[in-house]
Amino acid sequence: MIKTVLLFFSLVTVWFQTTGTLTGKWKLTQYTDFKTGKIDSIPAKCDDQKNMVFNFSDNQKEGTLGGQTISNSLTFQYSLSAKNKITTSLLLSAKVGDFEKFAQMFEGAIEKATTYKIDGNTLIIYYDNDTKCMLFIKQK
Repeated sequence: MIKTVLLFFSLVTVWFQTTGTLTGKWKLTQYTDFKTGKIDSIPAKCDDQKNMVFNFSDNQKEGTLGGQTISNSLTFQYSLSAKNKITTSLLLSAKVGDFEKFAQMFEGAIEKATTYKIDGNTLIIYYDNDTKCMLFIKQK
């Protein structure tokens, strides 16, 4: 009986754990809206080594992410919790000139982040009650 109870609690504990860390360098490649089916891919002018690349660093519970859009820098704080939940808050936003579309999209989406999933070299962050997502590809 005791072994059964311990096994049950072990399985429940595993179920409620997160999948680990988001630590690493991730390039944002697209936004997807599941309700409409619309996909917004990041344009070619963002396709260099620094644009739309975000550095995540965490201890599997709390961390920071920072990166550069086309002409702006953003830094956020985030927390990870059971069932791959993620919450974020803006720490710093350096807006140069016009706050371009993709910076606005990223800031709006990451502030509404709800859950995340890592599948190999792909990070998906869901937002707007998991009706939309951002797709990131792991960078070296």
